[in-house]
Amino acid sequence: MKANLDPITVLVAHAEPFIAIGVVAAMREQAGLNVELCGNVAPSTERAPAIASRAADVVVTDYDSGMALLASRRANAQAAEFSTPRVMMLTHRAREQDVRMALEAGAHGYVLLDCSVEEFADGMRALKCGVRYLCAAAARSMADSLTRESLTPRELDVLASLARGNCNKLIASELDLAVGTIKIHLKALMAKLAARSRTQVVTTAMARGLIPAPAPEAASTASRSASRAAVGVSSTQAGQRRPAYVSTPVLASTDRAMNGQGFAGKSIEPAATPPRSARYVAARTQPVAWL
Repeated sequence: MKANLDPITVLVAHAEPFIAIGVVAAMREQAGLNVELCGNVAPSTERAPAIASRAADVVVTDYDSGMALLASRRANAQAAEFSTPRVMMLTHRAREQDVRMALEAGAHGYVLLDCSVEEFADGMRALKCGVRYLCAAAARSMADSLTRESLTPRELDVLASLARGNCNKLIASELDLAVGTIKIHLKALMAKLAARSRTQVVTTAMARGLIPAPAPEAASTASRSASRAAVGVSSTQAGQRRPAYVSTPVLASTDRAMNGQGFAGKSIEPAATPPRSARYVAARTQPVAWL
């Protein structure tokens, strides 16, 4: 898109200071763009009034700030569509559900952080002309979402409970449904998400943004919970399962047994864990049950 349009006033209100400064520095090198930095560092929910009070054609925000700004516009029935700046979200969230929610909330542009400077500038000019703009990755996510069957609210509830590692009985108790109904919803989830197991249902849903991704420190815990859900075992039950071993007295090996120094006449305490192999074996342990 050529830069032969009227000057475009761009207000950068990104929550990350270094990203905001970088956007201002990069966009000021582009022809036809008058870029300003919003100095308000308040939380996203408090930044919306300050953005609305500034005169601009396009406002660049992060995901949370953009959603808060759009929510405030919907709450203000007197705000006119063409009297407010168009919202361009600059974010790392590439999951299709995030893109879809942003567009449904009223975002005019959606660009990922790995886009080029020229692509970002073209997005500004497109928004000035009244055209929505999506980067290539966001457009692919939206195209993929349109080809998939959406989940019902009840299926989303079952999915969220399943992601917490709950078995069918716990999901049914939590949602006040019958276990048979939960099985029907799980079968529908597997069909819609093209999954073959309960674990794959959770991982696919996280990749698509249908459920929140776990925090980095909780990733290992979520993985274990999903594995427990695959076998229908709750987190509490899994934490209490431990092997029990029964000791069978046997004669010690080699020359001690020949000299009558074996341990066949002595009782052996049951072991909490299998003993390490040694030259002189006093007992043979075998796991017999899970307690």
